[in-house]
Amino acid sequence: MMQTLAVATAEFRSLRRAVQTWVVVAVAVAGGLAPFLYYSAAHGIRSGYGPTAGSVSPRFLIHGFGDLTLLAMMAGVVLLAGDALARDRRDSIAAAVASRPPSNLSLVAGQAAALALAAWLAPAVLVLATLALGTVARTTGFWTGDFVEPWSLAAFLLLDAPVALAAWTALVVFLRVAFGSAWAAAATAFALLALQTWALFALPAWLLPVVSLVPRFAMISSDVLPEFADLDVVAQRFALLLLGGGALCLAAAALARRTRRDDGAARQAAAGAVLGSLGAAFLALMCVQAAHERTERAGWIAAHHERRGAADFDIERMAVQVAIDPGRQLRLDATLRVRGEAQKDALAFRFNPGMEITHVRADGETLEHRHESGLLDVRLAGPLAEGDTLELSLLATGVPHPGFAYLDEALDPSSLALADSLLHTLGTEALIFESDYAALLPGVAWLPAAGSAFGARPDFFDLSLEVDLPPGWLAAGPGRRTESPAPSGGSRFGFRPPAPVAEVALLASDRFERRAVSVAGVDVELLLHREHMRNARFFRDAAKPIRDNFEWRFAFDSAIPYPYGGLSLVEVPARLRGFGGGQRMDSALAAPGIAMVREHGFPTARFDFASRTPDYAAAREQGDQAFAETALIPILFNYLDNDYSGGDPYAALARSHLLFRTRARGPAGSPLDLLLEALANRLAGDPKSHFSAHVFVGAMPRGIGARLIGRTMADTAPVHNALVDLQFRVAARTAGDMSPAGSPVPVATDAASDGGYRRAAAMAELVDVGLGKEKTGALLADLLRRFDGRTFAMGDLLAAVRRLDAPLAETLSGQLRSQALPGFVHSPLEVVRIADGERGLPRYLSRLQVRNAEHTPGVVRLVLWVMGEPMFIGHLSDLIHLAGDEAVEIELTTPSPPLLARLHTFLSRNRGQVALGTPAPDSIPQTDDEPSGTRRSAWHPPGLPGLVVDDLDVGFAVRPVGRPDSVFGAAQTDAAADGAESLAEAWWNVPAGRWGRQPVARG
Repeated sequence: MMQTLAVATAEFRSLRRAVQTWVVVAVAVAGGLAPFLYYSAAHGIRSGYGPTAGSVSPRFLIHGFGDLTLLAMMAGVVLLAGDALARDRRDSIAAAVASRPPSNLSLVAGQAAALALAAWLAPAVLVLATLALGTVARTTGFWTGDFVEPWSLAAFLLLDAPVALAAWTALVVFLRVAFGSAWAAAATAFALLALQTWALFALPAWLLPVVSLVPRFAMISSDVLPEFADLDVVAQRFALLLLGGGALCLAAAALARRTRRDDGAARQAAAGAVLGSLGAAFLALMCVQAAHERTERAGWIAAHHERRGAADFDIERMAVQVAIDPGRQLRLDATLRVRGEAQKDALAFRFNPGMEITHVRADGETLEHRHESGLLDVRLAGPLAEGDTLELSLLATGVPHPGFAYLDEALDPSSLALADSLLHTLGTEALIFESDYAALLPGVAWLPAAGSAFGARPDFFDLSLEVDLPPGWLAAGPGRRTESPAPSGGSRFGFRPPAPVAEVALLASDRFERRAVSVAGVDVELLLHREHMRNARFFRDAAKPIRDNFEWRFAFDSAIPYPYGGLSLVEVPARLRGFGGGQRMDSALAAPGIAMVREHGFPTARFDFASRTPDYAAAREQGDQAFAETALIPILFNYLDNDYSGGDPYAALARSHLLFRTRARGPAGSPLDLLLEALANRLAGDPKSHFSAHVFVGAMPRGIGARLIGRTMADTAPVHNALVDLQFRVAARTAGDMSPAGSPVPVATDAASDGGYRRAAAMAELVDVGLGKEKTGALLADLLRRFDGRTFAMGDLLAAVRRLDAPLAETLSGQLRSQALPGFVHSPLEVVRIADGERGLPRYLSRLQVRNAEHTPGVVRLVLWVMGEPMFIGHLSDLIHLAGDEAVEIELTTPSPPLLARLHTFLSRNRGQVALGTPAPDSIPQTDDEPSGTRRSAWHPPGLPGLVVDDLDVGFAVRPVGRPDSVFGAAQTDAAADGAESLAEAWWNVPAGRWGRQPVARG
């Protein structure tokens, strides 16, 4: 031991004096510090404009920029080890060793220890630099910069970095001794390091933590749930140390064989083999365990898929008593009243397999049951006839298994590599059950639910929920909360929502700080981690305008009041998965009465830079009210409008009004739910709220360097920029600006796609415009009145629309029942001057021929803009319903020549609004025509002149052209960006450089 220490001391002294050491350390520190500084500035600048725009604060990314320093320092270790012999000769270490020769093991172990310690200087300096920058930022109140989260910082500096560097250094020393050639050893080591770097981005998320030298690479830490290391990390680190010890023993044995004889070489070789085998066995065991968890989940999926379909019974009421022993056990005592929908001898529930059933009883009699693969089968004492009811009582204890969640998800996030996905920024764990936080979301089936995880329809039931928690804890659940002492000590929280619910979320912690207000009879509360109250204080002066806005949203339609009595906006840890399953993989951050707020969103955003404007400074001088209304409110609402990560609280509020109370069933359920969501959002003033986790998959920055830095630093800005760009370009085509028409529109009704929601949004716009706000609200109120707490079919929705507008119902029916879309062709806009009106005012008659050249019915509206005082004035025709292959002549009279003309086609192959050419005012002829209104027409478009190219010919193709307008890579064309086919969907009016097509008669 003393010999090893002496060698290590001498070697470290030599390394400390070498210029190469400090150059390598400086480069490695710069490799981590540069992204830390860049993303600190980026977060300070952008995070106040939106959660995805600002990405994640570097405060939580030590395993991102710190691991970049580790990788750079590993390369430095190879260089320093290659120079070891020359350095020993230069510093007379070789002569000293020869005079008092230590054992080979002491020699290689001492050299490796010195190299590892020198390498560890890089992460140590990096940590000191971040502490210094954090101190300056906190002291000066600068608009960016903060301390790194302390537990993750300590884990990186004291566990991850030392073990990784020690294991890697041992391997490099072994290669140097085994090969004898510094060049060969360096080449092999660099190849292995390149392989390790490739693995960080190419291996699936479930395997990477087992086989990587940096197992927490790109992991996001948390203030709400700080963690030094869990058992898996400690076991993997221990395995790496065993492998490193084995490499050193083998290096000593190899040294004896090559240059320095040692009587203990055989023992050293045997020890190296044993230690290496033990380390490899540990890692293999961890791989087997990880694979077993995936196999177990695959078994659950297969079992539920085999039992897919409706449950043939309905849960009408559920009374639940929950006792939570944080981090240890969940005790659940539930009473369910079920109603048969067909005669049943047994009932099947999905229920988390981590919960152990104590008993299932009915009428005091214990029933036979089996709980396997998350399916709870209960054998009834007698048949349950259709329409009959039965009360079941169930007692279960345990901890819900976090892997039993979203079995029907379209893709498995754990199977994706970092190079292919940013889903880890949306959370990785579907369940949190720790000593200081509990998050029980519906997706983990912590309460029994009817049927399997596949094909079961939404099941609405009345709920009575009581939760016992230790002293100092606070719970958020479905609606208004009551509190009373618990019999066992602590507090009992009760939730009895007045409206039925189909899913139940429960969030609890002892670290919440509460802000509450009563708005329109609804208890609204904000529950944030006590260390994350900065932004609550920042917007304190805007409390009244925020309250007024919530009051307006609670009553966005007087016929649809907010149903739950309470709304809790609750901060959730970064680890909590914020997206669900199914094809769409929709946001999981909304539940009845709850809107979840991401830890890395509003609670940790920096609004300093967003508020550094002249308007903000001037508003502060005008007084609190003016300050709040003119400065703070726009900042807050702009932030919420830019949430593309599923955490929009206004979207959660709209769901509580509608989708948490009734859902569609049958094959058209998903598109109908999207339509209702879009309608509710339009009425609530939030037309942009669609979210799907699919947009965080495959969003790759261009280039190897950008990939390494961006993915390591959880950079979601490319996703934000892509979605904003897409939204802007879609708005440009559908909101009446100057863009030409003819771009294709996606036709998929798939709820997983952005195109699916945009189709639903176009239908919602058609309903909203066709009926008007008041009737649209009446439509939704009528639907809720008939189906509150139940599901509805497509015919039910169409019947509700038909009661208000029969032609609109027929058009909507055609578009809902088919994926085909209408496609409109039109003549040039004809404008003539006609006789003046009765008051002597000029009149201009605009005439347009329009044909629906598809078989699916559609709707159009002509919009003309004329110059007024002091701005443009719009003139709109009535909505015109066109059946398939039907034409119409539209006439519209205006007091002056139209300067802008648009044909609004709503949901069609024309994609929104078609830009129409308008004649110059001095070229408009005067006629004796009189307006005839809108009438049916036999018009057909004229034949196309010139060469006709058949797109069905073999070998025909269209080459898309990108435009390099993004620092993150060349953007795709509009057609490719939203999933449409560039030619097949293009239609009559096509901008220059685009294709169009028209059926050509053959004779």
